[in-house]
Amino acid sequence: MIPVDIERLCELPRDGELEGAEFAAEYTRRYSRTPHAPTQTLRPIQGLMLAQAERAGGLVALAACGEGKTLASLLLPAVLGAKRAIILLPASMRAQYLGDRESYGAHWNLAPMEPMSYEGLSSPAQVARLEELAPDLIVCDEAHNLKNLKSARARRLEAYLVRSGARLCALSGTLVSRSLREYAPVMNWALGAWSPLPRENAYVEAWAQVVEEHGVDRAACSWFDRAHEGFEGTREQRLHQRLRASRGVVITKSQEVGASLVIERRRFTASDRLKEAVIKLLDTQDVVSATHDVLDAETLARVVESRDLWTPQDAVYSRVWAQMQMGCVYVWDWGGRTPDTEWVSARRGWSSAVSWALNNTGYDSEALLVRDVQAGVYKHPRVQGALEAWEAVRVRPAPETRAVWVDTSWVEDVAAWALAQVDPPLVWVQLAAVGHKLAELTGFATYGAGAEASERLESARHKAHPAILSIAAHGTGKNLQAWETK
Repeated sequence: MIPVDIERLCELPRDGELEGAEFAAEYTRRYSRTPHAPTQTLRPIQGLMLAQAERAGGLVALAACGEGKTLASLLLPAVLGAKRAIILLPASMRAQYLGDRESYGAHWNLAPMEPMSYEGLSSPAQVARLEELAPDLIVCDEAHNLKNLKSARARRLEAYLVRSGARLCALSGTLVSRSLREYAPVMNWALGAWSPLPRENAYVEAWAQVVEEHGVDRAACSWFDRAHEGFEGTREQRLHQRLRASRGVVITKSQEVGASLVIERRRFTASDRLKEAVIKLLDTQDVVSATHDVLDAETLARVVESRDLWTPQDAVYSRVWAQMQMGCVYVWDWGGRTPDTEWVSARRGWSSAVSWALNNTGYDSEALLVRDVQAGVYKHPRVQGALEAWEAVRVRPAPETRAVWVDTSWVEDVAAWALAQVDPPLVWVQLAAVGHKLAELTGFATYGAGAEASERLESARHKAHPAILSIAAHGTGKNLQAWETK
């Protein structure tokens, strides 16, 4: 007997490759502020996004960078007749969203849409705000931020969708870059019965094993093949063809960047000093001693100050080693105070307990866990003891962190390369200390984390200029077309 969920998939209509030009012209007439002589017009792919959203009551748009997701997302509330729409996006993109809305609003009739961040959705305060706004449409920009289904944001969004029946539109360029275990729920939230993937977790798991791990379970293989009759190629290819032919799904012709990409490897020889420091670090697990040839009294004191004295040894490999390869390492900076080892130990213990609780209980945020432990609702010796120890010292002033530079030859080499470029370069960094050092050496504008940096980048993005950017804060969703080489 074929399961009901598989029967649904077999009976889904196949839209095939729809032509977007007519849709683009139609929606331009509908929503342009000057329909008879529009100052801007929609691209075919944008028209297709809006048409599929209207046909399915939701949307999954897998569009490459520069394909026009921004304008399509701004028009979705009007197209779907939403009364209370919100848009979920990374916090670092809020300033860009507001700027884009103002810019496009001069040409298009945009319906109201309140912005909320994925990061904020993890906090109890934002959950209350979500209930107050009571959106009937949720547009998820950069929807790959929902791939971790164990995260607070995904759990809370799913709970709200189930309670409210709100519609959802998901737009991303990288949503399907990993396992269908991660993106099937997003497709199901957005498309409901139109979803081209199983809606039940057991069948999602079975299909993932068949398609991605080449499993041989006879029933699962039979169900998959039956749902994909008429498509050709490997199972991966047939799945991709099916996604393209599904109502409510838009996939651009190419998931590649719409400009040529040349990767050039630059040779760099690390200095003997840096090599010796890295070797000593890996051998001793001692961060500060690896930065000094002689362990005098002052250096020994800094060993105690180091954050890495209080983290597991594998932190040397996962974080500290990567820092040292660039020539610096972060340590606690107590500002002349005696290092508060009790504070550091309690902080580490509570962080460990929170991680354990979020992975092994129904809690999805630290704030809710603290609330219930303090109220006696949740009782577990490890969590209770860690919270008690942390609450006893948490009001003490926290130390700052600072970078200790071992060797600057690598960052100097990067600066020399950047200064030699004819076109204004973008230099992406992971560590703030590296960004600051590069700024000292080059004088380039620097855009780190935080709303202020996002606002500065948004106001300056219309003209290409030499810049240093945090990849964590600005690596996705930013409009950097001014830097496109001709």
